[in-house]
Amino acid sequence: MMKGYRQIVGVNDEIEETGESRPNHYSQDPDSIECIDVIKQLCKEHQNDPFTDYNRYQAFKYLWRLGKKDDVLFDLNKAITFLEFARKALEDERNETD
Repeated sequence: MMKGYRQIVGVNDEIEETGESRPNHYSQDPDSIECIDVIKQLCKEHQNDPFTDYNRYQAFKYLWRLGKKDDVLFDLNKAITFLEFARKALEDERNETD
């Protein structure tokens, strides 16, 4: 087992990070910025309610790693799902105030 990871029993026997190294689907190459660093910056500059921003960040994560961990269509559908969660919540909230 790679240093910095622990084995998780379950679907696809994925390896979860616990510290040092990062899975390939989270960074492009050693010299590039990582997805988590972009999300941290977005959190500092959040523009919306927490639920909307949470779903935005989740969608961003799936788009960032598009096709690197799972199938491209799967990742696109996951991103769309999170965006739809945010859209529905905002629509419901606006309908309540009308």
